[in-house]
Amino acid sequence: MDVPLHVNLLARCQIRFQSAFTTDNDTTEIAIRAIEAIKFPVQQMVTYIFPLDETEKCTHAVGGELPGRYPVKALIKP
Repeated sequence: MDVPLHVNLLARCQIRFQSAFTTDNDTTEIAIRAIEAIKFPVQQMVTYIFPLDETEKCTHAVGGELPGRYPVKALIKP
């Protein structure tokens, strides 16, 4: 689905736009089965866990905006 994006408004208001890409459920299921089959330790990929009240800090870390913080995978724990 196409969504109109007013780039001039984003620039004028200094709004930062960030997106994410994901796959469909079939692809996710295939990946989960592959991870299970080889017993891949996915929990070791998590390098940072942030509490809910540090959600913004987590976002900055993942975006490479916090010096000394270079997460492979960051989680927010409610």
